[in-house]
Amino acid sequence: MTAIKLGVDSYRQGKLMAFDPRTEKILRAAARRPGYEGTGRNVEEPQEPEQS
Repeated sequence: MTAIKLGVDSYRQGKLMAFDPRTEKILRAAARRPGYEGTGRNVEEPQEPEQS
């Protein structure tokens, strides 16, 4: 039920919200997370050998 309420409230307010399971409360602002910093280039995925 908490996930649904968070989704609805977040949509209505136009803000990202989060839930703290330790305190069991809704956070009005989500914690900052480190951003992904890639090289900006596409990388070839390793191909698995075909099995015959």
